[in-house]
Amino acid sequence: MKIEAAFKDQITKRIWDQYLRQVERVLKPLDPSMREETLLELQAHLLDGFRDGTGETEAERLLNAMDRLGEPGEILKPMMADKLLTKGIRTLHPGSIAKGLFYSFFGRLRRIALALAIGIGFVGSLCLAAMGILKFIFPRHIGFLLLEGGGFIFGMTLDASHIKTDVLGYWFVPIALVLAFLFYLLFSQLLRLLKKT
Repeated sequence: MKIEAAFKDQITKRIWDQYLRQVERVLKPLDPSMREETLLELQAHLLDGFRDGTGETEAERLLNAMDRLGEPGEILKPMMADKLLTKGIRTLHPGSIAKGLFYSFFGRLRRIALALAIGIGFVGSLCLAAMGILKFIFPRHIGFLLLEGGGFIFGMTLDASHIKTDVLGYWFVPIALVLAFLFYLLFSQLLRLLKKT
């Protein structure tokens, strides 16, 4: 029996077909037997999610199951890497090993780069908050400072002798604290997205 027969609604069948077309595009680099095996595995997960899912209509239940499972490109790349590496190790085929390493490396590299950017963002927001507080202790060294030779510093300098003027004065404190809070919220949301992938 075809899986599409499990659906009564035509819209649900169309959603299913569109999702599977995306999956097949992602799985194209695999050989036919691995492609079929991975496709069946994904269909089984999706159907389980559909049967156990919530929603008033069939289409809603299927869309909810797809949302929980994730985008095909995101969920299939690690599976593809694992299958290709397993096959490459078993058969000693260099092409399979190279493809598996490619998918494995670039999937992890993307996550590492995102985690690094988020980490730098958190540190930056903490530094901004600290500068806002330290403005009271070092008023000539912290702020939005115009330099004598041209240019400016938004932050902190150790040598205050080349400063022409402090543009914001103590208004730097609330501005720095609000910016730190906004950056903290932004990077918290990015971290939440990273954890979902």
